[in-house]
Amino acid sequence: MQETGRDPYLPPAELAAHAHISGMDAYRRLVAEAEADHAGFWSRLAREFVSWKTPFVQTLDASDAPFYRWFEDGTLNVSCNCLDRHGRLLRSVARGEPIGQDISTLENPAVLDQLCQNY
Repeated sequence: MQETGRDPYLPPAELAAHAHISGMDAYRRLVAEAEADHAGFWSRLAREFVSWKTPFVQTLDASDAPFYRWFEDGTLNVSCNCLDRHGRLLRSVARGEPIGQDISTLENPAVLDQLCQNY
């Protein structure tokens, strides 16, 4: 990683206290890890931050480069991953037919439960 010589923009302390990457030293360690073993790096992050319905076995298939395939043998539900991790304020309003009838409102986690019922 090339240093620019400029001071980095530092986030507010409250934000930094809850960050996944605690500072430049942690960032540099991640960069070094990725440069040393990019497939292992992405495999670790995918296992740590993604909920897999069927976990992947092979991280990267480079047999048809430059058409790379990542996590090809794994399956996941992207909606459930996004909603589980980021849906804290999710709200859904369903309207029946005709318009305006059978209005129902679901708050999280009811929305998450309904959307992920087949997961």
